[in-house]
Amino acid sequence: MSSVFVFNGPSSSGKTSIAKAVQAGLSQNFLRFSIDDFYRFFNPDTPNDWKFYYSLNQVFFRMIRASLELGYNAVIDTVFERKECYDECVKNFNDFQMYFIGFYCSSSILMQREVERGNRPIGLAERQANIVNDFVDYNLTVHTDTESIEACSRKIISFIQTNTWG
Repeated sequence: MSSVFVFNGPSSSGKTSIAKAVQAGLSQNFLRFSIDDFYRFFNPDTPNDWKFYYSLNQVFFRMIRASLELGYNAVIDTVFERKECYDECVKNFNDFQMYFIGFYCSSSILMQREVERGNRPIGLAERQANIVNDFVDYNLTVHTDTESIEACSRKIISFIQTNTWG
C-alpha cells in the first residue's frame, strides 16, 4: 500500500527545502509534489482567488492520487489555506496510509524569510501561520525556527522509514 506524507505549514516555513532534503535521503521510491511548483503550470495572468486556489488543489491532489495508485509513495508540500483544502486532501487519500507533518515557525523568522525570498507578499506567512494548523491533527511536527533543515529532515526521514508500508 502506498503512503502519503503531507507537509503543511505557512509559506516560508521551510517545507520545500526540507521536502527536497527528505526526498534525497530516502532509499525508497518517493515522489515529491509541491503546490508552488504545480501553481507555476498555470498562466501567470490567472486570477489567484479562492475559487482558483481550491480548484488547483483538487487537480493537484487527484494527480498525486494517480501516482499513489501506481504504487509510488509521496511527499506533498502544501498549504491548507482553508479547511476545504484539508478535506479535499483527506478525500483523495483516505484509502492510503496518510500522515500529516506540521511545520511551525515564529512570525519574526517567517517575515525574515519572506523578505530574503523576495517572491512572496510580506505578511502572507504570518497570516497563514494563524490559520493553516487549526484543523489538522498532526502525526509529527517540526519547528523550523529552532531546528535546522538537517535536523528536521532526519526527524522526518526516521518517521517515514518507521511508517512506510511495503
